[in-house]
Amino acid sequence: MLNGLDETDIQILEIIQRNARLSNAQIGVSVSKSQASVNARLKRLHDEGFILRYVALLDHAKVERNVMAITNLKLTDHSRKALKHFENEVNKLPEVLECLHVTGDYDFMLKVIVKDIAAYQQFLENTVFESVPLASVQSSIVLKQTKMGTAVAISGGKTIA
Repeated sequence: MLNGLDETDIQILEIIQRNARLSNAQIGVSVSKSQASVNARLKRLHDEGFILRYVALLDHAKVERNVMAITNLKLTDHSRKALKHFENEVNKLPEVLECLHVTGDYDFMLKVIVKDIAAYQQFLENTVFESVPLASVQSSIVLKQTKMGTAVAISGGKTIA
């Protein structure tokens, strides 16, 4: 058992990572359990923090967010207080899809999505550069996204969706 999960829990998590809109009855058919059993398991998985939230993945181009950038940032101050302040400020920014505290030459890596290059420049100048003192910033503009996923492989290393 993985952190208290049995095989049915794992199957349910794999299924909802592919399609969270399935009904509990549909999930039940796939895992050979009743709708009530699936409902109880999903409630428990949510209550225990295995399921954080349900979201929809959007087509970036259709919502006019055509520029994705990977922004690497090095802070001048590495105190716990400064790091926490930066994280709090970044979490407020809707342009930031992901914020990763990383090892290596930079302190943070941001995955940013905006309408165009001018919007990215404004994002940097008006938000990132103003949030905390930075030692350096390095941006990479994404030319093509060949994979977009959110599913975590939890069953025997298989990748799902």
